[in-house]
Amino acid sequence: MNKLMILLRREIWENKSSFIYLPIVVASLCAFFVISGIGALQIGGDLVNIDADINYKSNQITETYNVDDTFDSLVGRGLQDFSRQPEIAKRNALNGVYLAISDPLILTLRLVIIFYLVMSLYQDRKDRSILFWKSMPVSDFMTVLSKVITALIIVPAIYLACCMALHLVLLLVSTLSALGYDVPIWSTLWAPAGIITRWFEMASYLVIVGLWCLPFYAWLLVVSSRAKSVPLAWIIGLPLVLILLEAIFGTTGHVKNFISEHIAPLFMAKDLERGIGPIFDRIMNFELLISIAIGFAFIAGAVFFRSKADEL
Repeated sequence: MNKLMILLRREIWENKSSFIYLPIVVASLCAFFVISGIGALQIGGDLVNIDADINYKSNQITETYNVDDTFDSLVGRGLQDFSRQPEIAKRNALNGVYLAISDPLILTLRLVIIFYLVMSLYQDRKDRSILFWKSMPVSDFMTVLSKVITALIIVPAIYLACCMALHLVLLLVSTLSALGYDVPIWSTLWAPAGIITRWFEMASYLVIVGLWCLPFYAWLLVVSSRAKSVPLAWIIGLPLVLILLEAIFGTTGHVKNFISEHIAPLFMAKDLERGIGPIFDRIMNFELLISIAIGFAFIAGAVFFRSKADEL
């Protein structure tokens, strides 16, 4: 266990720019835009006047309303209308806002994990540091395991912490902004946000995505442990060959769908808008077990190739 902890510290230390500094920068930029936008609304809302005709359609009847008021007053009326919405409507609306502000961090996390796994075992051979690590009393299994734990647990946990901090900034800034309007803060912003539940759902989502994409992540490790040059060619090459073979000899499309869904599970991001429940209902099946089994097989392959590897 002590050896594993040392290896995990090594991974964080060698990649602290992308593991620690990058999410802090991304979260800070998102927070800056949130604070700037709401601050500009507070400062200049009374100075901006809106005069427009708005079409509102209800029950196949279209009505036109003329709006001639300051932007600040329109926001106030909008908040009051929002506070009178049903609880489910407020929860869905705020869910979209919090997911949207988390998207830059989630996308960055995805890219960081991919590039990290691609280079994790390849870089050791390229810079000849593999000679040093093989001289240490650390097994190849332990080395590969440290890469897997880092990619699937440690890095997502760091990015999740940044998401949580960003959510708190959004909640506090929106609360301070809403104090100037006659709306109940708790029932309008805090209760529908369900901040603790949201964090639990995001943590569950990251765990599920990690397991679902395990075949792809483990394949990156295999390529990283085996490729002698240009790992990207191997990463793209084999899936393309499998898809082409399926297209030539069959028309089911199962291989293509499996590869595409386990590389970029876009359906999960859409289902997350309705909570973590729909994602569980959709993936808790035999395909998830197959994905985990394939992932473990690839991890075993990465350990084997690592044991036979030498410097480039």
